[in-house]
Order: sequence, then C-alpha cells, then structure tokens
Amino acid sequence: MPAETAKAQLQKHSSDVYVKYAMKPEEGFGLTLTGEPYDQVSVSTTLPPSTPTVWKVERTQLFSNQKLLPLNSLLDALHQKYGKETLSRARDAGHVELYWIFDADGRLRSQADPGLMECSHPRPGAEGGGMYPQCMKEFYGLYVLTNGTADGVQSYLMALVSDPLEVQATKATGAKQAEDAHNQPKPPTAAAPKF
Repeated sequence: MPAETAKAQLQKHSSDVYVKYAMKPEEGFGLTLTGEPYDQVSVSTTLPPSTPTVWKVERTQLFSNQKLLPLNSLLDALHQKYGKETLSRARDAGHVELYWIFDADGRLRSQADPGLMECSHPRPGAEGGGMYPQCMKEFYGLYVLTNGTADGVQSYLMALVSDPLEVQATKATGAKQAEDAHNQPKPPTAAAPKF
C-alpha cells in the first residue's frame, strides 16, 4: 500500500489525535491513542529511491490489570477476520504466538516451516544464518504475540510484515547511496607546499 494512502487510512481512527511521522519522516509514521486500552500503531515504509510503500504495520494494545482482555475474545476476533492461523505456539496460558503466513500472491498458506515463527524476532538467528535468510526471502505474514496470564491478555503485539519487500527496497536504497557517493565530485587536492 502506498504510504500516503496508509497514512490517510490510519488517520480515520481518530479525529482529535493526529498521525505523526517517525524521527526520520521517510521511515514511517504512527498513531498513539492513550486511554483504556492504550493503543499504538506504527507503520514502516520503504526508503528512496523506492516509492514510499508500507512494508510493516505494528499495533500494540495495553490493558490495565483491572480490565484484562479475555484471550478467547482476541482469538475469536482474529479467527473471524483472518481465518485459522498457519502456525502457533504457547509457552503458557498467557503467552501465545499466532502466525498467518501468506504466499507472495497474498494467499493464506495452510502450512509452513515452523522455523518461520522466528521471523517475529528482531534478528531471527544469526544474521546470515539460522532462519534469517528464509525470513528475508519468504516471510509475508501476520503475527500476534500475547502477554498475560490465564485470566486474560495484558498486552499484545500484532504485526503485518513483508520482509521480502523491505529487503528489495533496502538493496535499492544501498545501491542508490553507493551510486551517489561514487558520482559525487571529488574535492580538489591542495598542492604540496613548496619550501
């Protein structure tokens, strides 16, 4: 989705709090709604020379201990909207990870390599090893990570990600920066002083 379209869509969620750009505006924007629940959406976009396009959307919601979100309510809403997840795992009743993995054409995959669950971590395996190459090549997905107890969800992170789009755009940005550096005029060198 083009960045400007996504920004307009995000702004529809509030008439009194405005979408703000990231520290570097070309990297994305977000919206934070304080209150109960605390709700934050961050959108990451590709950098020039690529057309600004969304490659990741993250949403975090935090609930007070007095108003926990029932896990089943969250799961029912997710299943109703996205269907059955492709992969899942749970450390305990309050920490659940759900993954909807898509193919490059946006079709939900019924199964996938369980190692793709590592793609939700900032550095999946050692860079250049582990699951990192596979994530960068084929992780088109939505994942939800919950934090809570058996009584309910205290917070969750939901992220829609296209790692291959980010990789493609990052390579284009790097190539453009290298070209610009190569084509930059060289400063004149001063002649050595004569004594």
